[in-house]
Amino acid sequence: MLENIKNSAILKEMKRWFALFHIPGEAFFGVRKGFLVGALLGFSMAGSLLWSIPSVTPYFPRQFAEPMAPTLNNFLPALRGAMPSELAWFFIQFPYISESAQILPKNHHTFIVTDALRRRIYVVNFGQRFRRVEIYSSNAKETQVQVFTPGSKRTVSFQGPRVISESTSPDGNLWMWKGPLWNRQHLKIYGLADMWLDSPFKRYSCAGFVHRFLKDVDVQVPILDAWDMARLPWVRVPPEELEPGDIITFKALTAQHRRFWGHRVTHVGVYIGNGKFIHAATASIRSKRSWVRIADLKDFRNRIDKILRPPELL
Repeated sequence: MLENIKNSAILKEMKRWFALFHIPGEAFFGVRKGFLVGALLGFSMAGSLLWSIPSVTPYFPRQFAEPMAPTLNNFLPALRGAMPSELAWFFIQFPYISESAQILPKNHHTFIVTDALRRRIYVVNFGQRFRRVEIYSSNAKETQVQVFTPGSKRTVSFQGPRVISESTSPDGNLWMWKGPLWNRQHLKIYGLADMWLDSPFKRYSCAGFVHRFLKDVDVQVPILDAWDMARLPWVRVPPEELEPGDIITFKALTAQHRRFWGHRVTHVGVYIGNGKFIHAATASIRSKRSWVRIADLKDFRNRIDKILRPPELL
């Protein structure tokens, strides 16, 4: 076979190039032919080995562990025809949910997403400054809750009612808060605060003002004292999930204040959004006139007793 190669036109052309660069062609083929044959055999064996790898390697599993955050390759969600716009952030954060998942609205800020293919149910609750996702699996006793607040993520795992793990870590989720997700009732509560600001309020106590303020947006709150309002059997809300219209009760500022009113809960106000609440405040414990004020909730954080959400806002 080598003799045929030597007599071929290809060999003549190669000899011409070897002569050009002063390389002896006969010596090259005489000395290197063993190397050429070995190289050809080596490439042939390597190719056969590569083709045989898929037949001996096990297939990857079809189901993967629950991802904790979207990656660059799967960041965009699958196309969903009937997806509510309020849930766009959820399907970006959990893009691996099946396209056949069923979406059931529970109220204006809570949805139930049932992914039968993956045997999981997601209870999605969102507000102005939080996003909460409860993950239930049909083949596991453990439940996971993920709470997203701007820049951080809290993960809590439950086994029944018992907390088995809890962690908070920084999270690049600021894209979730491009704009507030308030409904019309929330916007009305927020806008109503400007009309009441700095007006005198003589008819009722701070609790009476809460009654009147929320009545104007069709939220029914009984006229009670602040300590009785704190006993209402309404939904308790954690501070990170505050929404406009939530009622906040406050503890007495001083021991004298507590003795005067005869109760540790002495004040109440309404959260209006953006970290502020509106309330009818008095200059002193013996003042006969209140003035409607808007205050930063962070200045009262040590006095917060309860946060309650009226049924109309659920």
